Amino acid sequence: MPETELQRWTALESLHAALLEHNAVCVISDEEQTWLLSRIDEIRKELSELDWPLGIGLIHGDAWAGNLLWDNRMNPARPILGDWDWDWVSIGPREA
Repeated sequence: MPETELQRWTALESLHAALLEHNAVCVISDEEQTWLLSRIDEIRKELSELDWPLGIGLIHGDAWAGNLLWDNRMNPARPILGDWDWDWVSIGPREA
């Protein structure tokens, strides 16, 4: 675990926040917004009941190919996860 305190990972946080923004109301109906928010709650509950074989630890939160740096000292080059933006780094299941 890191020496600094980090927030706990919350699944679908960016989608949840986007659905609550004023602009979301302009493009989806109230019924669609309500259904999506309800579905997020269901998925979060299901995730909270899972057994995470890799345990809980430091996770990146925005892992994708664009956040990879390459260590060219190795042959072949080895990818290293970069862009540790504090908005997304959290403590959560390592499979996330």
